[in-house]
Amino acid sequence: MDIAVLDAVESRLASISANPLTVTPKDAEQELMAILTPIFSYNGYEIEANVRHQNYEIDFLAHREIGEDKLERMAIELKFSPHNRPFGAEAVHRLIGLATQGDFDQYLLLTNSGLSQAGLQVANQAAEVNVSVANFDQIRTWIARIRYQITPPASPVRVAVIEMAKALIRAIAATPAVLGEVEWRDLERLLAEALDGIGFKVELTRPAKDGGRDIICSCVEGGKVHSFIAEVKHWTCGQKVPGKDIKKFVNVVLKEQDTNGLFLSTSGFAGNAFEVLTEIEAQKVRFGDQNKIVQVCRTYVKAETGLWAPEQKLTEILMEDTSVKPDGKSATAANL
Repeated sequence: MDIAVLDAVESRLASISANPLTVTPKDAEQELMAILTPIFSYNGYEIEANVRHQNYEIDFLAHREIGEDKLERMAIELKFSPHNRPFGAEAVHRLIGLATQGDFDQYLLLTNSGLSQAGLQVANQAAEVNVSVANFDQIRTWIARIRYQITPPASPVRVAVIEMAKALIRAIAATPAVLGEVEWRDLERLLAEALDGIGFKVELTRPAKDGGRDIICSCVEGGKVHSFIAEVKHWTCGQKVPGKDIKKFVNVVLKEQDTNGLFLSTSGFAGNAFEVLTEIEAQKVRFGDQNKIVQVCRTYVKAETGLWAPEQKLTEILMEDTSVKPDGKSATAANL
């Protein structure tokens, strides 16, 4: 796919998201067809609009060959709200009704405004019949991953570094114990590559004078940019991170407006390390260990499969398996 095509798709999505009140149901279908066609084509699918199937009118039908004389078929239902109101359980039930016939391999409900709590509850229970839900933020994630995959590396050296990082990501996802064999700078590289592949916009800083910013990443959700600074400590000697290092990182985060921090340490944190933080400072930074690194690697491997539509937002994925303090209190994207 050409970058210009991807830019055009991103522009269409931005336009329909910014001005939903001017969009009729017919316009929404036409725009989504133009948006989805190149995305699905990149992943090997052909896509059709307004397909009649028994008693159902399917908004989009995507299909691709997965073997000799075998097709994988996905039924896609579009729900577009001009007022950005979440859809309820009935929107999911309609797709479940189609899924119970078992004529398709996957069933996707695509909305611009997400689901209500009742809708989410029904959707979570419908996973067993291959019904999943995606919103426009997930489309942005698909676009970001394709951009990541088709953007040519700057040099042969960069190609080699990327391939090494991908190999390490897959190795850690399969066998977490190999994390201990990875050099500290390679760990930063593979984490940056994994976050990039998941859908974040990522900058890996230079190893010297990085100002406490090993990795800088961001994503757009609900029309808002969410920015994060990540610090990675990978001390093979087993030393735990002391409070002075945490305080230094928190000060870096506090200097940045509308930015949160993620501090990852494969050897953990000293028992009294968090005594240096005030409650306000503690809310700006989340902490994770080697389990978080493994989770990022495994999420990247899932994303490699193509049209992966996670139930969580990217910010929620980033916060998963992290904590506010080492007291077992889990972090959530709502705290950001």
